[in-house]
Amino acid sequence: MTTETETTPAEVAQPTTQPAGAGTADLDAVNARLVALCDQMAGQLPEPLKALIPDLDPIAKLEWLQKAKTAPPPVPVPPTDTAPPRTAPRQVDLNSLPPAARMAAGYSK
Repeated sequence: MTTETETTPAEVAQPTTQPAGAGTADLDAVNARLVALCDQMAGQLPEPLKALIPDLDPIAKLEWLQKAKTAPPPVPVPPTDTAPPRTAPRQVDLNSLPPAARMAAGYSK
């Protein structure tokens, strides 16, 4: 007869944990790199979009910048140097108007 060995949860290897202060330097370095990457991507955006960059945490800002980079470029609006078209005043035949309209037209001149 063979006996089966069962492992208990205590025998399973536990992952080693780092001390509480050991990862903060690494976290700060990653955060600084994310901020630098966000600044670099913001520099590549067109000028009209730079004013729209929200103030978010670095990861959300990076996602926003990636979406903004794939957005279509803004359509340029041509300058309008021409004046609006002028219309000629209509010539109204006073004889075809009703009497009240004839009097109103006579007083408006």
